[in-house]
Amino acid sequence: MSIRSLSSQELALVSGGATDTDADVQFGIVMARIYHGLTSVESRIGRAIFGPPGAIYGAIHHYRRQLH
Repeated sequence: MSIRSLSSQELALVSGGATDTDADVQFGIVMARIYHGLTSVESRIGRAIFGPPGAIYGAIHHYRRQLH
């Protein structure tokens, strides 16, 4: 049994973009959203009251508020 090579289209589906640059941009966007959520007021309040789990809950709450 041999391993077949993936096509560029299959690689684009796995990496999240047609090129490495697209994948890097998408990764950067995700990291920025996570950082933004964890530094939000809701996250800081949650961290002060409940510790790290509160920070995560606050970040999720902040993100959900931004969607509406």
